[in-house]
Amino acid sequence: MWIAQEVERKESCMKEVDLAHQEGREEAHQILGSGVVIDYLVVEFLL
Repeated sequence: MWIAQEVERKESCMKEVDLAHQEGREEAHQILGSGVVIDYLVVEFLL
């Protein structure tokens, strides 16, 4: 189950990841941390 605050936090992180993702997945990993990138990839997969 998604929690509203968690969704908002992830959406904010995803915006940052989207910017970093354009520069390469490795940079996104370094900038935002592996947990956020993994969350992003899981969310992307589920969508």
